[in-house]
Amino acid sequence: MKRFAIAFVALLTTVSMSFAFSGGPPQGRAGDPPGNANCTVCHSSFGVNSGDGSLTISEILEYEPGETYDLTVSLTDDGQSRWGFQAIPKDGSNATAGALVISDGTNTQANGDYINHTSTGTNAGSTTGNSWDFQWTAPAAGTGDVTFYVAGNAANNNFSTSGDYIYTISMTIPEAAGGGEADINTNVTTLDFGEVTVGIQLTINLPIQNTGDAELSITDIVSDTDEITFSPAAPFQVAAGEEELWQVRFQPTMEQEYSGTITITSNDPDEGSYEITVNGTGVAANVAPEAFTLLTPTDGATVNPDGPIEFSWEGSNDPDSEEAVVFTLQVSENDDFSTFVFNEELGAFTGTVLNDPGLTDGETYFWRVIAADDEGLETNSTDTFSFTAQTNSVGEEGVLPGSWAIASAYPNPFNPSLNVVIESPNSSPVTVAVYDMLGRQVTTLHQGALGSGSHTMTWTPTGSAGVYLVVAKAQGWSATRKVVYMK
Repeated sequence: MKRFAIAFVALLTTVSMSFAFSGGPPQGRAGDPPGNANCTVCHSSFGVNSGDGSLTISEILEYEPGETYDLTVSLTDDGQSRWGFQAIPKDGSNATAGALVISDGTNTQANGDYINHTSTGTNAGSTTGNSWDFQWTAPAAGTGDVTFYVAGNAANNNFSTSGDYIYTISMTIPEAAGGGEADINTNVTTLDFGEVTVGIQLTINLPIQNTGDAELSITDIVSDTDEITFSPAAPFQVAAGEEELWQVRFQPTMEQEYSGTITITSNDPDEGSYEITVNGTGVAANVAPEAFTLLTPTDGATVNPDGPIEFSWEGSNDPDSEEAVVFTLQVSENDDFSTFVFNEELGAFTGTVLNDPGLTDGETYFWRVIAADDEGLETNSTDTFSFTAQTNSVGEEGVLPGSWAIASAYPNPFNPSLNVVIESPNSSPVTVAVYDMLGRQVTTLHQGALGSGSHTMTWTPTGSAGVYLVVAKAQGWSATRKVVYMK
């Protein structure tokens, strides 16, 4: 950081500009000596500096010979809608001092030793003012004081020279005195920790730089807030051109917003008391999703290795968020889940069907589900279930079901069709129907006797997408399965 402070030299004036020279005024209109001419030479409706607007230029407290500085000229004026400027730096003999550097060729241009706006840089139509950025390389040592002369034209955009306000300002910059000085810099004056869980400490590493040419001595550092701390503590020194890595820590103790100030006292002649504002918010700890249990296939069940296999589990909620919990189904040959047969995130759904699982006949598998909230905090299902893959295990020839069951409803969610598998232990009447969530019957899939074994029924709805209930009833038995129709 060069040893200068950016401020604004402001003159509350109204500047207006109708452009006889929309691409830039002639040379010698910045109000600079010896002629001191400005834009009222053409835009003469009002006297110079007679309005209520504001013309400013970034202030440099002193310049180091040969160093380059960033400058901004700003111009505002209520009611005006086109903008222009011209500027030049001069020494005590009215010679151009240093060099102006174009850093924004779209909006500024060189005009001899002057700098002024381009046609694009007039920002025609804007009623909120305009600003122009450029650089200045300071002159050689021994030049002495340098004065910037700036003229601004806030126009009414009527494409004539009438009705425009002209303003001029000047800024004198002394040459820095010789001899070494320390110069503290942290590149920031505000640190924002954002949201931090109460009781948790968050650290930001911040370099304390010495951009001067003498040793920087930090004699004291004070925080006005207990929740904001730092290290190392003073005193310590930073050599010229070096930096000391510094840590600022925030550990909230309550659910509230915090704002504090760290004050660094040093031997910097310009910023002996250097302040950093620290902000943060304490928030409650994130809570994992609620516990939930697995449903099907039940623990110890036997399934067809070629599928379909319907997996289902209870839902879970995130206690501290309205965001839906996301579920991941994992199937493994090992109870430690070191490898996976299936491992896939399924969104908020509490079930899925593996139509072609490709399992090994006679092999035992383990399955579980993981629920995760929107911050990645996870809860495993309360149990891990196992099942055995066995050919002819579900209602196929040679193996009869031992009881009534809705063996499967797949795929779930589904579109366009749902397959419902009913297991019948004997030849008895059964009714299989679909209801909406208001209890209204939508359709009947089957009504009458079913032979012993496994029976598949297909439903292709034509109504609205949503949640439906498949209800099966036989003498002394009933079962319900929730399904989701998606479009």
